[in-house]
Amino acid sequence: MLEEWLRRLAALPTAALSDVMRRRGMDPCTMHSSMKPVWEGAEVCGPAFTARTYPGATHASGLALSQARPGDVIVLAGGGYTEAILWGEIFSTAAKQLGFGGTVIDGAARDIAGIRELGYPVFARAVTPRGGTGDSQQSETQIPIQCGGVLVHPGDLVRGDSDGVVVIPAALAPEIIAETEAFHAREERILEFLRAGLPLGEACRRAAE
Repeated sequence: MLEEWLRRLAALPTAALSDVMRRRGMDPCTMHSSMKPVWEGAEVCGPAFTARTYPGATHASGLALSQARPGDVIVLAGGGYTEAILWGEIFSTAAKQLGFGGTVIDGAARDIAGIRELGYPVFARAVTPRGGTGDSQQSETQIPIQCGGVLVHPGDLVRGDSDGVVVIPAALAPEIIAETEAFHAREERILEFLRAGLPLGEACRRAAE
């Protein structure tokens, strides 16, 4: 059943998901606006494997690599520190070999050309060549974390595209996905009517019929 929900979630844009959750009063479920794909076209969709680390320390990244399961999205809470990396090409190569769904970093990444060539989806606050440390201080996995201003629990569903990253609470995922499908379909109908030359008000009315 999870695979079916993930398949449907992967077809939905983060903008529509964010709108639906905001209308439900669920903000913040959209990560900070700086959380973006490190290479153009990268998208991520999967259950969160959470890790928390000391800012700029890569120890938790290694822990996540050794513990996460295929399909998981590694979500790293690094306190938003962007002057030393938490992730790069070596971790990305290992993660792809293990079948992970991507990595979301509340911090910085590097080796962008290599990661792009690899095709592994990474989202981060920033890019810098400056290396991190192996300090194990505060390294924990599979706990609730704050990432990009959003509370993320292990198993929550993470969806990222060119606009940013949203997090869907696992218990509410089926109803949010279904509601967003209907919302997104209506927006697509509005666009179709606009492209056909109708004014916005008429397009919105026709789409609601």
